Amino acid sequence: MEWDSKAVAEFIKMPLAKSAKENAKIQAEKIARKNKSDKVTLKEVEQTKKIIYGDVPEAVRLKELDRRIAEGEKDLKEKLEKEAREILAREVDLFNVEMCHAQFFRCRSQIIDVREVKRQVDKKLRELKVTEMVADMLPDDERIMAHHHFTVSISGCPNACTAPEVRPFGVQGISKPMVVAGVECSQCWACVDRCRRGAIVVRDGGPKINVHLCDMCENCVKVCPTGKLVSERKGFRIMVGGKFGRFHQVGYELYKMADLDTLMKAIEASIETIKEEAVGEESLTSIINRTGVLPIFEKLILKGGNMNEKTTLNVTGMTCDKCVMHVIRALQKVPGVTSAKVDLASGKATVEYDRSKTSLADMEKAVKDAGYGIAREAAPRSSIGNDSCCG
Repeated sequence: MEWDSKAVAEFIKMPLAKSAKENAKIQAEKIARKNKSDKVTLKEVEQTKKIIYGDVPEAVRLKELDRRIAEGEKDLKEKLEKEAREILAREVDLFNVEMCHAQFFRCRSQIIDVREVKRQVDKKLRELKVTEMVADMLPDDERIMAHHHFTVSISGCPNACTAPEVRPFGVQGISKPMVVAGVECSQCWACVDRCRRGAIVVRDGGPKINVHLCDMCENCVKVCPTGKLVSERKGFRIMVGGKFGRFHQVGYELYKMADLDTLMKAIEASIETIKEEAVGEESLTSIINRTGVLPIFEKLILKGGNMNEKTTLNVTGMTCDKCVMHVIRALQKVPGVTSAKVDLASGKATVEYDRSKTSLADMEKAVKDAGYGIAREAAPRSSIGNDSCCG
C-alpha cells in the first residue's frame, strides 16, 4: 500500500524496536483499509500510535531513547530510522515459514529441498493475502503481536527437526521405498540395521518392507549397496491442527504422501477454512478442534482432491455418552479419518475416510484398542441399570 510523505516521516520517527515497527506498518495499513483508503496518511499513523504504544506513551518512549543515547548509543536514533525505512520498502508478513537445519547445509537425511518449498509456500501465502487476513481478524483496538502469525513448519525428512506435527500446518519430506525385482540382494542386512522402525526384514533372499511401520525416511535406500532398494517416489506428509507449548497436541495427518500441487491446494484449503470458519481471531488449530478436518477436505474435493468414502461400524460395549466420546476420539486419531459420528442407541459409528490412507481394518483395530468390540451385525445397546463403564 502507498504511504504519503507526512505518514512516512512520522512513522520513521516512532521510537519502536524493529519487530514492533513491522507490526505498526501492518496496523497502519489495516486502519487505512478500514477507512476505505488506498493510501496511508498521517491520520492512520496517529491512530496506529494509540494502539501500538499502549500503556507507555510516546513521551516516555522518547525520554528512554534520549537516555540511551546519552549513555553512549550515539547512533541509536539513526539506526531506528534506517530500520523504519527498510521496513517501509519491503513486504511485512504475518506468517512464519520455518525450515529445518537443511536450510543451512546439505543434511545427510534431507529428502526435499526445504528452501525451494519455503519459496513456494511464501508465494502461495502472499497470493492468499494471509497478512491482511490475520490483521483484519483482530479487533480494531488490539495490537498485532508475534503469536498472531500463521505458522507453517517444513522439515526435510521424518526426523522432523522443526516439529511440524505440533504446528498449525506442518510438512515433512518423505520417500517411499521399493524393492526392485530382478536385482540380487547381497543380504548384508545394512537396511535392517539402519531402519529405526524395525520395518524391514530379510527373508527369502531379499528385503521385505512392512508398510505399516515404515515412516518413509529413505535410510534403507541410502545404505543399500546393490540397488535392490530404491525410492519409488518422494513427496510430502502434510499435518494440520498441531499445537506447541502449554496445551501441546499432535496434529492430524491430512496426507500421508502428497505432491507439491496437492501441498499448495492443502494450504489454500486451510486458509479458506480460517476465513470461513473462524470465530473472531480463532486459529486453524482451534477451528480443527471444534470442527474436525472435514471443512478442509471439502475444499480440497472442490479443488480436485479425492472423494472420501463412508462406512458404518457396529460398535459393542458402549453404555454411556462417555463411551461415545471414547470411540469418536479413537476413530479421529486414525490417519485418514476426516469425520466420525457415533449413535449410542443403535451402536453405529458412521465414519468418513480417505481410502488411500486407511482401511476398515485400521478403524476396527482403533475401536478395539479403545476397549470396545465390533459386531458384523448391528448390536443392541447394552444396559446395566445406571452403571457406566467410564465411572
